[in-house]
Amino acid sequence: MKLKINIQQISKTKLLLVSGLIAVVTIGGGITAAKYYSNTPVNGTRVTVGAPAKQTTQPAVSKPATVAAPTQNKPATTPVAVTPKAATPATTTAPKPTAAATVTPVSKPAGPTLDQIVATINQHLQPYGVTATLSPANNSGTYSTWLVLDNNDVNQLNTFSTYLIDEFSKYPTDLVVNSGLKTIGLVKSLQVSGGSRAAAPAPSITGMLYDVIAMTNAGSAYAREVVSHEYWHYLDYKMRGSYSYADSQWNACNPSGFSYGSGGASAYGPNSGYTAAFHPQAGFITAYSKYAIEEDRAEMFGWLMYSSSSVKNLADSGINCKTSRLTTIVHQLSPAMTF
Repeated sequence: MKLKINIQQISKTKLLLVSGLIAVVTIGGGITAAKYYSNTPVNGTRVTVGAPAKQTTQPAVSKPATVAAPTQNKPATTPVAVTPKAATPATTTAPKPTAAATVTPVSKPAGPTLDQIVATINQHLQPYGVTATLSPANNSGTYSTWLVLDNNDVNQLNTFSTYLIDEFSKYPTDLVVNSGLKTIGLVKSLQVSGGSRAAAPAPSITGMLYDVIAMTNAGSAYAREVVSHEYWHYLDYKMRGSYSYADSQWNACNPSGFSYGSGGASAYGPNSGYTAAFHPQAGFITAYSKYAIEEDRAEMFGWLMYSSSSVKNLADSGINCKTSRLTTIVHQLSPAMTF
């Protein structure tokens, strides 16, 4: 859930661990940290956006990046930095002639440019009325910042474009249209209030922001699930004006006597007791689901969109109950949507 340009409400989002750095940030105005991956700045142009208005809801906190997955869909574990491979120039060695020899260089077909990749993404997003951009709008202030992708990031943008297109193609058109989503910002070194995020919902600008480098470094499974996890935080706010609203029907799906933790922030620290696990106990799709009701909803949506078979094959009555409740909630925007 994590860029907002004057992001007024960003959800609790998932936290990504990279380079041994963990940052947990509570953002005002209902904005929440998304997944953390590193505080190391990346060379490029940094864009700043304004601070949100007064907080009205409990901000969301990002989730750790390592999630043990079922056999058929193993999510990424520890993010690994990926260094783009430089193309090796082709060379031609001429024999030793008595006269001067002419050497013809061997050319390689050029790959897509940043703009061409974005154009391809937008062809797929066009039915939803959503536009991807390398330069999301910024309002004012310095509360949230990011760097603009450059030519060194072409390969990773190309990779992430596949994740984004694949996951968005699973959404019914009316879900996205009725959610009012208009913009997807593709950036790097995304930070909110000084903390690094992999993605963040930005309802104040009817947008989502995805850190292309952080997402691709974390791997396909993690990135794909996060695309929908963070979008659910956007949907939650769109439908309820809050990320952490109470839901007695949802709570009824939990084991008797269960109480959520104090939010995503409590998943961190040497004595937190946090363990990354898929379906750690009956009723919960991941260990992170147990830290807050908003993260439970977002994890359920993220996994149902990324790998619905992994969820359904659990044959867990609590999970089935939450799937039914989530379907009822999402029908506010997409009456025919099923998981």
